[in-house]
Amino acid sequence: VNVAFKIQKVKHEFKILFEKKEAQNYKLKLLPNAITDFFEQKNDTLKYSFRTTKKDQYGSINMQVVGTNNKSTIVQLIDDKEEVVAERWINKDKKVTFELLPPAKYGMRVIIDSNGNKKWDTGNYLKAKQPEDVIYFKSLIDVKQNWFVNETIDLK
Repeated sequence: VNVAFKIQKVKHEFKILFEKKEAQNYKLKLLPNAITDFFEQKNDTLKYSFRTTKKDQYGSINMQVVGTNNKSTIVQLIDDKEEVVAERWINKDKKVTFELLPPAKYGMRVIIDSNGNKKWDTGNYLKAKQPEDVIYFKSLIDVKQNWFVNETIDLK
């Protein structure tokens, strides 16, 4: 299959991107010296087998975000450990959709991105600058298999 690679140096990881079909078996084989890590170590032969899941085993969340006042806003889907599962950047009131989510309970938080750089910025004590505002959705969202959950978050 045709593949593309995405390297994230900050996280020390890479992703192998390709078009996947549901309920299919795949095998990945990386030959020796295919990967060099940041310690200049090279891999031996690596073999992985995995199977994709049917789409009806996942759920989706449609979150209507209102009250943005046309400000730069980051909408984040978080897990029970407050790790970011997915995020979307918007600059007006709109519906944000998170698809193909494994069944679980998810939280939602919104960052008012006052400088428009698409990330949360801390404050600066010496410059008397406050950190960017973070707003949490009122409750956890229970995503089940083959469900579409519709919710609204009002930032007013």
